[in-house]
Amino acid sequence: MKTPKIQVSQEEWDAKLLQCFYHHKDVPMWRLTECVDLDDMKPLLRVPRQAHLSMTVTAFISRYIPKLGKILWELDESKTSNVLAALKSSRLDTLKGQYLNKEKMNLRRKESQDNTRISIMSNKRREYNAKSNGRDWGVCR
Repeated sequence: MKTPKIQVSQEEWDAKLLQCFYHHKDVPMWRLTECVDLDDMKPLLRVPRQAHLSMTVTAFISRYIPKLGKILWELDESKTSNVLAALKSSRLDTLKGQYLNKEKMNLRRKESQDNTRISIMSNKRREYNAKSNGRDWGVCR
């Protein structure tokens, strides 16, 4: 049975993020978005992408919203209402520069695999040549 999807406002989302940051540090992001459709959350700020759902709330905030993370680490829980009021008028969003599209990620992965394959082959060739020329001290004749 599927859970029904609900709509979330920006204030509710921010309050949920802060509450989990202070009370449930090890909760994965997918728990926060479990009853919410990520496509419906696109107009909201400070929302995780699909790739972030396995991260904990603390890691997500610290890594992808570093300004907010720094503030939350310095302040205690009693200042949550002040932070929520500041976030209400803020345009602070998740970092965009660290995301890669799938094509770029696949190209980087392929280059890495090719480089690994080349280095393995060159090492094997070097070992074979050393054995063939009698320069490998690990081989007893």
